[in-house]
Amino acid sequence: MRKIKQTVRKYLLNILISMDQTTNTITGGDPDETISSRLGKIERWHDFRIPWYLPLTRFLVWLLNKLDPAHCQKSIEEDEGRNGVIPPPGGKKNDSRITDIARGDKHV
Repeated sequence: MRKIKQTVRKYLLNILISMDQTTNTITGGDPDETISSRLGKIERWHDFRIPWYLPLTRFLVWLLNKLDPAHCQKSIEEDEGRNGVIPPPGGKKNDSRITDIARGDKHV
């Protein structure tokens, strides 16, 4: 019985992750990146003070961080995000600063 519960739990988690990645793709993000990772990168780019002109981003980061402290920062996938249609925060897709940020540098 325990094995069945673990299998069902894993199955449901996989579905939630796929829905998360699909939503990220629909909104112009990388198909293999979660919304939390994308939000974490936006949050980091803005030195953890998301500007007023990004109200939905501010709300989602606030909500996710209330449910799980530092959720968006813990969810950052450094190796994902380069295949999105909308450029990552701070520049164009091929901007060298994006690579530096992915390595952990805040601003170059």
